[in-house]
Amino acid sequence: MLKKYFVSNILFMVFANVLVKPIWILLIDRTVQNRVGPEHYGTYNALLSLSIIFSILLDLGITNFNNREVAYDRKKIASLYSNILSIKFMLSIFYLLILIALAWLSDYNQQAFLLLFFVGLLQILNSYLQYLRSNVSAFHHFKLDSFLSVFDKIIVIILCSYFLFFYKNASFFSIQLFVYIQCIGYLTAILFALFITHKRYSTFAFQNIKWKDIKSITKKTIPYALLIFLMATYMRSDSYLLERIDSPYQNGIYAQAYRILDIFNMFGFLFAGVLLPMFSRMAMEKKMIANILKQSSFILLPFALAISAHSVFYAKDIMQLLYINTPNELFVIYKIVILTLPAFCLMHIYSTLLTATQHIKQLIHIALFCSLVSITLNFIWIPQWHAIGAAWVAFVVEWLAALLYIYFNLKLNGLQILISRIARLLFFFILFLILNYFLNHFLQIPLLYSIIANSIIFFIAVLLMKFWDKNDLFAFVNFKK
Repeated sequence: MLKKYFVSNILFMVFANVLVKPIWILLIDRTVQNRVGPEHYGTYNALLSLSIIFSILLDLGITNFNNREVAYDRKKIASLYSNILSIKFMLSIFYLLILIALAWLSDYNQQAFLLLFFVGLLQILNSYLQYLRSNVSAFHHFKLDSFLSVFDKIIVIILCSYFLFFYKNASFFSIQLFVYIQCIGYLTAILFALFITHKRYSTFAFQNIKWKDIKSITKKTIPYALLIFLMATYMRSDSYLLERIDSPYQNGIYAQAYRILDIFNMFGFLFAGVLLPMFSRMAMEKKMIANILKQSSFILLPFALAISAHSVFYAKDIMQLLYINTPNELFVIYKIVILTLPAFCLMHIYSTLLTATQHIKQLIHIALFCSLVSITLNFIWIPQWHAIGAAWVAFVVEWLAALLYIYFNLKLNGLQILISRIARLLFFFILFLILNYFLNHFLQIPLLYSIIANSIIFFIAVLLMKFWDKNDLFAFVNFKK
């Protein structure tokens, strides 16, 4: 029953996001970059990364803390809701002041300064939406949470499509307009999420705001805040450093290579959103946790390995399909960064388990170490190899983090790694490397037909190797009772 509940919610979540987010990333975000050019988009991407790194000041780990606390005891939402909204309002003002100071210290011009302000506003709105969604997922209403995860993007897709494809004056669209439209999307989603929260879970009341509770909540969430800041540092500082050390143009190329990774990596983030409340409620049930870990790994990793193997041999075709400007280094960068996808999947699963089992100290140590490695290597490799250097740093750091998360789960949560599972996954990856080498170098199969061939063989392989259960798949889509 637990397995069916878990997989059915995962499948719905994947379905909702497959319908929307690839359209957002490939049709809208990609078209915006082609329209405004790599230099303007590179500046935007660097500012976005900077705003994300310091966005922890908006949350202080409150969202994860709230998700875990409410999932464990749903009655706690009554005392947490009004106080947390008050905390987030104060943090939003503080965050904007910090961004203004950072823009001044980074010596940005007036145009970039204004853009950073609105990108910061995006992070504020996103922070509110993530908090409201944490209440929904804490009550295990994962299908509603999945809808909320894409609702803002639906609004942005509609508005951007008009200005990008139907508005007569093509030069009217700018990177600034792109940010304004995203703000509108978030505001719409927040209003809907507030309506759902007030109808189903709790209501805001000034009399429920207590400074004692605010102080207590903030004190409890500081470790989570430090953790998220450090994780954002080793995951996002590369873009900011590349733009500052090298150039916006190099960062624009780097952002192009990352787009496909972002599409598939979003499923890992969504998995983590489902896994955190589930792990929190079954923290003492090691056998149940082991089953969910196995199921999560066998859903995420085969996808990640197959995509990585295909991309290694079809990198040039994929990038030329997506972009107008495709320098040769772009193909190399894409090959490197896409090979971090399996590492990201492992991180989403195993870091979430450490969070749910409250091993925050170990998580902070891992994130601090990886942040130091990331910053150090970026300062050394970016001046030598430019965007390719940043890509190699990402590869080293993400795999290092993934292995450390697995190691500490083995040590602290009493988990076991079965060599047979590793061997099956490794064999699966080698199989797809051989397949795509054969398709690309011997048969010279075009990109579209290679995707079809990979998809067919993928579903055959995951069933034959028993990563997936065909009876479960049929049951979850109602083909079989």
